[in-house]
Amino acid sequence: MGARIGAVRHGADCYFHASGNSFSEVEENARQAMEQGFRHVRVQVATPGYVGYGARGNAPAEGARNEVVGPTSPRDIWEPAPYVRLVPKLFEHLRTKLGDDVELLHDVHERVTLNQAINLCKALEPYRLFFLEDPLPPEDNDHFRLLRQQTSTPLAMGELSTHSRNTCPSSYNFGVHEGSGFLKETQEVFAGCPEIKIGYMLAQERPGLGIEVDENLAAKFPIPAGPPNFEYSWETTRRRDGTVIP
Repeated sequence: MGARIGAVRHGADCYFHASGNSFSEVEENARQAMEQGFRHVRVQVATPGYVGYGARGNAPAEGARNEVVGPTSPRDIWEPAPYVRLVPKLFEHLRTKLGDDVELLHDVHERVTLNQAINLCKALEPYRLFFLEDPLPPEDNDHFRLLRQQTSTPLAMGELSTHSRNTCPSSYNFGVHEGSGFLKETQEVFAGCPEIKIGYMLAQERPGLGIEVDENLAAKFPIPAGPPNFEYSWETTRRRDGTVIP
């Protein structure tokens, strides 16, 4: 279709995930993304002494994965205050080292209070984020209006919403796609996966989605027995006082 009537655009801009256990490690991974042609990079750093989201620098506490975890026996501890103090320092480092040409993103993962979200967004304003993702959960949707009134930092939210009304206070679609490519095995099972070139995801010119599934090859990659299969300390993460963290 694009070949016949003309494509709307060359490709969809993608953002790369760059994370690490230290500012320098995040910087190194961000530079690798920039060398591959990515213009947008999501950056996450581990908070020392705590588990977190997007950067797995701190190993979970010792113990069996099937042990009972509760208010009196938390294992993976998260506290928002050290995180809120750390993130602006990360962006100060990255802007100093990487310059202003690269677009930087960050995902809060809905793990701070409204007051902390306001303070974090204000502290990040000098570093000109492309957007700050999910500073608050969808159940606190009305708080986004208050947050928007307090800061100029672009906000992104919506992947957890279940109704169109939930997205009304949120920001417009930025036109950037999450993803930095497909594994070799994925490309083999799903022949015709979109290609990633110089930071763009390029659609196929084949009919429909342009993807063919090799079911025989897919059978060689069964989902492993669990749990957990996709957990990353979710459902076991708690604050120091035992409060569960999503």
